[in-house]
Amino acid sequence: MRKVILLILLVAEITVSVLEISGITDICSILGSNLESGIIAFLITILLLILLYWQKSLDRVLKIRTAELITDARLLKKVQFELIKSESTFRLMFEYAPIGIAMRDNTGKLIDINQAYADILGYTREELLSGEFEKVGYPEDIPKSEVEYNKLIAGANSALINKRLLKRDGSIAYVTQSIVMVRDTDDKPAFLMGMTIDNTEQKKALTKLIENEQFYRSVVKNISGIIYNCAMDDNWTMHYISDGILNMSGYPASDFIGNAKRTFTSIIHPEDRKAVTEAVQKGIDQNTSYTIEYRILHKDDRVVWVFEEGRGIYNDNNEFQYLSGTIINITEHKAAEQELHKYREHLEEMVLDRTKELQEKTKKLEEFNKLFVGREHRIKELRDQVKELKQKLELTN
Repeated sequence: MRKVILLILLVAEITVSVLEISGITDICSILGSNLESGIIAFLITILLLILLYWQKSLDRVLKIRTAELITDARLLKKVQFELIKSESTFRLMFEYAPIGIAMRDNTGKLIDINQAYADILGYTREELLSGEFEKVGYPEDIPKSEVEYNKLIAGANSALINKRLLKRDGSIAYVTQSIVMVRDTDDKPAFLMGMTIDNTEQKKALTKLIENEQFYRSVVKNISGIIYNCAMDDNWTMHYISDGILNMSGYPASDFIGNAKRTFTSIIHPEDRKAVTEAVQKGIDQNTSYTIEYRILHKDDRVVWVFEEGRGIYNDNNEFQYLSGTIINITEHKAAEQELHKYREHLEEMVLDRTKELQEKTKKLEEFNKLFVGREHRIKELRDQVKELKQKLELTN
């Protein structure tokens, strides 16, 4: 009760202040000074005050609402401008994008398609929009695509699909599609937008690369020696070494890759390690290939002679990367060479012996010739003396 009285007194005080300010207090004196007239005057004053307050409040609300409407109108205009700008930007991107773009409704019906997509398939846009689009799906890939579409309809935001498409000329286009489900303001599926990248040339290049790799592996597998790529360090750390090293050393290639179980240096004959390092270093210094023959220690304690040829591999900035080369088993060749060397030594000894024998016989022959030539010379002198005596006797007679 006390709070109500205080509230009435406060309202009365505020009312009197307002009446004094607005000039309404003059009305009270006109209506009379008796209590009934005072009450009526008070009620009229209150009513006028309420009307005045309501009018001012209404003006304030109208001003605020008008300002809000003006702000909303400006904002709407700005939003419309941004929407038009966004739509124009999207249309430019859609038309001139270097990748194929297609839009379909949530039932799968084609809405629009850009020129890049048509170019991938070899059709015109008009042909695809008129129904040819339904012919481009590769039969074996259609189920996979439908599964992804259903996921998008069910609530997934995007999907990435690698698939094949049938081009107009009957060939196959290998593509990657990124599909996005665009939803309306009620979060319901509105349309699907797919962006397609043509990977056909990359696919051909990859297929060619695989074929070349298979050919390379076949060559490496059947080659009598080994092929390697290694670092130029104390261990000749192998990045790659072909399986031929198993026959050559008795150890599998996996033992040497990254020095997993042993280093390549460990199987080089200790007496040959320095020569190998010097030969390789000389090739690197002169930026030429290097060749060297050295010995490898086989797992079964045999010595295997090998011939290595390689060179340094550099990047585009002429920075050294690694060594690459081949190693061939020349043990049989080396054995034959050593056997030939022994035969040559034996032959040379035989030649020397024969030469010595011939020299001795030649010496004896020369001595005999000297004796024979001296005898012939003596006989000639005797004949000349006999002839001279005959001539003297003839003169005497």
